Amino acid sequence: MRGVARLRHSSRLPPTSRFPGHINALRRTWRHRHILSGLAIGADPDNHRRMTILAYAGAAVAEIAGCFAFWAWLRLDKSPLWLIPGGLSLALFACLLTLVESDATGRAYAAYGGVYIVASLLWLWAVEGVRPDRWDLAGAGICLLGAAIILLGPRTA
Repeated sequence: MRGVARLRHSSRLPPTSRFPGHINALRRTWRHRHILSGLAIGADPDNHRRMTILAYAGAAVAEIAGCFAFWAWLRLDKSPLWLIPGGLSLALFACLLTLVESDATGRAYAAYGGVYIVASLLWLWAVEGVRPDRWDLAGAGICLLGAAIILLGPRTA
């Protein structure tokens, strides 16, 4: 319950009086999802890690797919209609990153950077057909180690 109380009293969301009614409803819905995910995640540390990994993996796929849609439109002369799923994918990316339980947003984003690099190399191989070389793999391994240190390192209160 401690995680739920922290989420409920979090200052992440500004006071509701600043937004029109329909935006307030959306913000309340998103806040309740965070509270419910806090109930599910807080009880089991293994579930917390699993959900963090899933959120990071989903965010990486969504971000790369969204950026690729813009790349395809600008560099590969694809239809401007590619921007619609690309924009939706980038919005999904942003939403997924908010599901990562972290005391600091910047720390969650920094740890995500390592996951993004590995996912980008997987995209390079699977979609573009270019096999990563040993230097790509070594760099990705170092980045993942750094992400793990950032995310899992002991913190002082």
